Amino acid sequence: MLTLQDVWDDLPTAWGGPAGNGNLRTKPEDFQVIEEPITLPSGEGEHLWLRIKKRSCNTDWVANQLARLAGLKQSAVSYAGMKD
Repeated sequence: MLTLQDVWDDLPTAWGGPAGNGNLRTKPEDFQVIEEPITLPSGEGEHLWLRIKKRSCNTDWVANQLARLAGLKQSAVSYAGMKD
């Protein structure tokens, strides 16, 4: 079975191979995004704003879980950004 490492090892190199190796961004903690709203809640109206910290969870999945727990349709839950 051919692996990605086999393919990588067969690639041509200019000076006899890589000078080193390493791992980048291997843990969920390596990906941190803080969404800053362009407006702040006024304290009035029918909307509820939540600041949620999540780890190893898809944004859509979290939104769906919030809707389910609140007894709302999925379309009633929205979010700022999709950088994860």
